[in-house]
Amino acid sequence: PRMDTDDWGNRDMSKVDHEVLIMAAAMDRGPLDRALATLLGALVGVGAVIALTVAALVNVGVRWGLLPLDQLTRHLTQVDAASLSRRFAETGVPRELLPIHMELNRMLDRVEQTITRERAFADAAAHELRTPLAELRTTTEVALRWPDMQRAQAALGEALAIGREMERLVESLLRISRTHSACIQQPVEPVHVAPVVRQCIQHADESVKDRNLQVSIGLKDDDTIQAPREALEIIVRNLIDNAVQ
Repeated sequence: PRMDTDDWGNRDMSKVDHEVLIMAAAMDRGPLDRALATLLGALVGVGAVIALTVAALVNVGVRWGLLPLDQLTRHLTQVDAASLSRRFAETGVPRELLPIHMELNRMLDRVEQTITRERAFADAAAHELRTPLAELRTTTEVALRWPDMQRAQAALGEALAIGREMERLVESLLRISRTHSACIQQPVEPVHVAPVVRQCIQHADESVKDRNLQVSIGLKDDDTIQAPREALEIIVRNLIDNAVQ
């Protein structure tokens, strides 16, 4: 240490009550730099381990979270015409997927109803068209067996009538199929039964006469039933045809 008198000029040093000392200290930074480097390496290593662990946990978490969606996808891929009666579970599913399960079940209900109606239409069409097709085949076979102009004209007239009847049957079945959903949701107008029965008996009049049958109608003119007229007509015709046969 030394006294620094440069700042005092020509002052009387005897009157100075303190001394000004300038000291310089230095130390080696090597150990500190090595310690900081070691700490930095440790932080980088720990950070990498934490990052890998977080990435693995996120991957597992995402897979676990998407597991219900994977199950829903597998269930959807298994839906076909034979398994339409199966429904998606509405209990024990994540709250976020519950609306999707409910909407899918409602969609499956509509699809199943549509397929049921289509099957019913196909069955009804096959049943209804079987008789006129048999009549048409018989008429043409008879006309071909005895080919003359008079029989040919009669056969053509009968075939035309049968064709018109088949067309009417198909149109009636289509109307029933198209209005089935509306009839379920809307009230059906009452239909008078007696006129429908008389019309169906008149249609079967030739078969009734060929078998020497007697038919009586025990209905009142004001008797009604809640049903589509086309459906009621088809049912009554089937009953009468079966009774005649």
